[in-house]
Amino acid sequence: MNELDIYYFSGTGNTLHAVKDLKKRLPKARLIPIAGLLAEDIIKTTAPTVGFAFPLHMMTLPIPVKQFFRKLDLSLSEYVFALVTRIGTSGIDLDKILRKNGRGFDALFFLNMPDNDPKLKCFRASSADDWLRMEAALQRDLDAIAPKIIDRAQVGPQEDRAPIPVHFWIKPLVRLGVWLAERIDFQESFYADDKCTGCGTCEQVCPAGKIEMVEGRPHWRDDVHSYNCFACVDFCPEAAVQIKGNWMKRSYTAVNGRYHHPDVIPEDIAAQKSG
Repeated sequence: MNELDIYYFSGTGNTLHAVKDLKKRLPKARLIPIAGLLAEDIIKTTAPTVGFAFPLHMMTLPIPVKQFFRKLDLSLSEYVFALVTRIGTSGIDLDKILRKNGRGFDALFFLNMPDNDPKLKCFRASSADDWLRMEAALQRDLDAIAPKIIDRAQVGPQEDRAPIPVHFWIKPLVRLGVWLAERIDFQESFYADDKCTGCGTCEQVCPAGKIEMVEGRPHWRDDVHSYNCFACVDFCPEAAVQIKGNWMKRSYTAVNGRYHHPDVIPEDIAAQKSG
């Protein structure tokens, strides 16, 4: 039996980079991709220390991570922690969601990393200086986090100091948005413009398996639910994958740049699907 298992999900590489660097400090840890387990009916952990690493989507769990937690059996786990990457906002209802399985987090660790959502008007692709500054802070944070995991320290969400405040009235809107996102697919939002070369990178990286190449063009399948992780958008080498705006919110992907973690390649993201 392995002593430490860390289950992870990553769309554009921030979380994958962070969890790989955490493993350097915890060499006995085993990294397990969440996307490769979602076909299972029940997922039973066996390690005494179990971690989960994922980005915040709409300030809460990504859709596949939420689906994963619904199937999770943590009865054999003695210490449970989460490593959460974000652009600076607080997480909403993270511990509450896990407690529906009868087990909350013993520790929640937050890591600030570059923004990877180019549909937003405020998006600004990180410069080299931005990235180096955030990377140095990430390494310092991981240096502090690893001993806490080894010592099984209790670290509650109240100890988080998010640099971007979340007003009380935003929380119900987030909960409604997440509820809708799980039930209403947004396949019509994604399309490839005329810069598309048919390279197939978007199909390769899509962790949901939603994209397939049809006559040299990406097609977003109607029968597969999107994870809204933006891997297809951010890894496209031509920035050809776009997100359509709608009556609620305009999309700026056509004018914005792109970001994925520079140390993560498409093959790394694709490997999650095979487990």
